[in-house]
Amino acid sequence: LRGALVTAPKGDLSVPAHSSAGMLLQIKAASNVSDAEYNVPLRSFAAGQWMPIQRLKVVIAAKGNLLRYFDNTGITADEAQWAGDMDGSGFTYAEQGLSQAGVSAGNSVAGLIGPSVAAGAPDNVVAAGQRIPVKARRGASWLAFIGSATNGPSSGQITLTYKDGTTSHQMLGFSNWTLNAGTSIPSFGNQIVATTAYRNCTSDSTETAFTLSPSENVGNAYMYLATVPLNRAKRLASITLPLSASYSRMHIFALGVRQRAS
Repeated sequence: LRGALVTAPKGDLSVPAHSSAGMLLQIKAASNVSDAEYNVPLRSFAAGQWMPIQRLKVVIAAKGNLLRYFDNTGITADEAQWAGDMDGSGFTYAEQGLSQAGVSAGNSVAGLIGPSVAAGAPDNVVAAGQRIPVKARRGASWLAFIGSATNGPSSGQITLTYKDGTTSHQMLGFSNWTLNAGTSIPSFGNQIVATTAYRNCTSDSTETAFTLSPSENVGNAYMYLATVPLNRAKRLASITLPLSASYSRMHIFALGVRQRAS
């Protein structure tokens, strides 16, 4: 990882027999290092010899980048479906399916930049009251989100905090990512931005060969665009996601400000 400096505390780390120990490492990245998840090689010297190289996963992201808050893996490759769990039952979006729908790592989705991470890495944040800084100019009209909900539609109140310290509240909602096995239509004014013909699952078999029920149309999975209005006379500073969303989990893959709702 060029452009990043890893600093360890001075002195030796003592590890008692049959036990463990640790130390804090400080990583500073130059401004030209891209926001992404990296594998940083670490090598230690113990008992008079060099130990095998260990790789530490490090997330480098500027303040306000949603990457810093990712805590769920919702996209996996067909050949490594076990690497994620979107809904608590082992299902995830299929990377290949999303790619065919025009969604790939770090590209633009409805004017927002999607997760710049590889399939099988954390790529979305499950709403749980996180406060996230947002870069926005005065005059921005809408706050936009790319996401979906699992195990049913989900909605909750978000808090908008402006630079002058004032706050306002809006409802944010996402439709179920399968539209209830194809029996529902998008809710909350959501717009579909990607459709895949199947999902991946931890059985290491695509869902086209892993049907939960012969009567269920469980093939398609969707991603949505959701928007909430902003006060154009003010400049947005941060948002606080719903502390608890109704029904099940709300997953957010990307967010940003825009001038139009659609």
